[in-house]
Amino acid sequence: MVDLLEQAKSGVTRINNVLYNLRMLLNSREEETDVLEPQEAVLLRRAEEFERKISEAFESNLNVLEALSKVFELTKIVNINMKFIKHKRVVKRILLAYKNFSAITCHYEREENIKPPEPEKELIELIQKRDAARKRNDWAASDKIRNSLKEKGIILEDTANGTRWRLAE
Repeated sequence: MVDLLEQAKSGVTRINNVLYNLRMLLNSREEETDVLEPQEAVLLRRAEEFERKISEAFESNLNVLEALSKVFELTKIVNINMKFIKHKRVVKRILLAYKNFSAITCHYEREENIKPPEPEKELIELIQKRDAARKRNDWAASDKIRNSLKEKGIILEDTANGTRWRLAE
């Protein structure tokens, strides 16, 4: 039973991480062009397809397990292809798929729940300083910044797409 609860918690964490990453992408994108990258076009179609399948699962005798499996599939696909997303409209469409699912399940991480306890501008500056220290192999400065943020309840994660932050659980 405990193992199933841990799996469920891990699944919710993955969904919340995707939502967070999508919001960060949305805030970092500035210009729109009419032409989508091929991977973006595929993601757009997949988001629409998953949203339809999720709705069908709920309409079919309230098949929650089937709907959740589709949400986790979408989460996996978005995680794998996140680095290819260049356009705000793709991000917005994927977020809409999650939001429509959450309208049924009441699970959608509220925007105010992901704000850092420190002003975001200062947080981003600290992360940039830490990244610069890491590039210089100044591990002491890098660790000092990481530890000071950890004391404030902010966890830094180094990913292939750069450093991201999350609130400590």
